[in-house]
Amino acid sequence: MNGFRSETATAGNRQVVKIEGQVGPPISQDETLAGYVAKQPGEHGTHAVGMQLGENLPEGIASAPGADLNLSALKRVENAMRQVYERAQEVGASVETETFALIENVPAAGGETVPAMVGVIRRAWLRMPGSDRGALFIDFEARVDVATRKVTIIRNNIGGGR
Repeated sequence: MNGFRSETATAGNRQVVKIEGQVGPPISQDETLAGYVAKQPGEHGTHAVGMQLGENLPEGIASAPGADLNLSALKRVENAMRQVYERAQEVGASVETETFALIENVPAAGGETVPAMVGVIRRAWLRMPGSDRGALFIDFEARVDVATRKVTIIRNNIGGGR
């Protein structure tokens, strides 16, 4: 969808989902697939890249803490990508992203299995027209404890490259 592609590697109850592609128009709440993903109590169905960035791949949607991750650190990353995307459109540039969602399938009440996000790595580059190189402007990584669901931000670099 929207030019995103994914690859998944699975080992036992764990998965790494890599989603990459160009940021595009946002997905509306009516179109999101997040409502179809089982969630842990009090958590959100969290897109690997983000609805406001045009990504809606079901394999990249997992249960994740709302207030401590989805509506805080990840929201700031998505907002920054969206702002750069909108400015990039004005000059014919693109924003490309690569995201790794680390997911553990955990048992839940009633015998259901919930795909729980236990880590996320997001990077984004601005690519100017005619250039074969992008400028890194997002480099984010967070871990989520599978049992306590405590979020630890490993790095949160917005706005500058390495």
